[in-house]
Amino acid sequence: MFAEIVIYGIFLSIIFYLANRFYFSGARYESNKQLNGKIAIVTGANSGIGYETALDFAKRGAHVILACRDTVKAEKSVEIIRRQTGNEKVDYEIIDLADLNSVKSFCGKIKSKFDRLDILVNNAGVMGCPTTWRTKQGYEMHFGVNYLGHFLLTNLLLDLIKKTPQSRIVSLSSCIHYIAKMYWNSFNGGINIMKGYSQSKLVIILFTKELTKRLDGSGVTCVCLNPGVVRTDILRYTAKSVCFLFPIIVNLLYLLYMVFTKSPFEGALTTIYCAIDDEVPKYNGYYFSDCNIKKPSKAALNEQDAKRLWDISVEMIDPKVYQYSN
Repeated sequence: MFAEIVIYGIFLSIIFYLANRFYFSGARYESNKQLNGKIAIVTGANSGIGYETALDFAKRGAHVILACRDTVKAEKSVEIIRRQTGNEKVDYEIIDLADLNSVKSFCGKIKSKFDRLDILVNNAGVMGCPTTWRTKQGYEMHFGVNYLGHFLLTNLLLDLIKKTPQSRIVSLSSCIHYIAKMYWNSFNGGINIMKGYSQSKLVIILFTKELTKRLDGSGVTCVCLNPGVVRTDILRYTAKSVCFLFPIIVNLLYLLYMVFTKSPFEGALTTIYCAIDDEVPKYNGYYFSDCNIKKPSKAALNEQDAKRLWDISVEMIDPKVYQYSN
């Protein structure tokens, strides 16, 4: 009996490994392209997908700025990346995407230090935040952090990006946008967790579409992507918002969790592909998944919604002070 259990266990382990390796882990991307002399900013780069993206850029010789909220974690990540890559041009700057004033301060520091920006990766995000949580300016947390903070960040850095040849703006959305729709009265709250999170990923695609249109002829490539279901700490708020048992359930189902999800490295491959591959500029404005273009939802292709969202967003971030692309 014991021997049979062992045999079945080994058999299932092999099946699970193969399923993860050749299907659920997603597409593989390999490139020897170097980024010497390039400057890249990655938000949320102290862990998960953002960390792996920053690590990859550093290996390729880029000057990488980790845009992070936590000073201690950022310093530790910078130290590790420098040690692993031998690249001393790895730095961090503090940014809190839930506070538009922090975003403005971050951009001011970047502009004072650099006269170009080759790659901007809008990676940072939150999920499962309690419905009572708001950003510093009072916006629903998923909308504010996942989208609005990045909207302001991107626009304030556009002058650097536009003056840099073959520059790119890469924004992380999610496959969950397929179940999302626009709730135009929800940006200040009054929306449940799933609707709030899925909408925040939908608006990232609408933002990319509108930004691409406004930057037409500038030489800037703007794309967005689905990284897949990745094993990161993005579920850290679910115990406060959904159910305190949720993290426990995930741990109890750990084997299945490992099979049906990507590692942070695997989750970062589509981001890296979109940021560096020479074929990507041909698909300016597109949505990617597993290193290939993919058709987004019908709601994500609504040009009127994209324009309406842009105009609303400009009003939210103080149009009297800042200039935006036309």
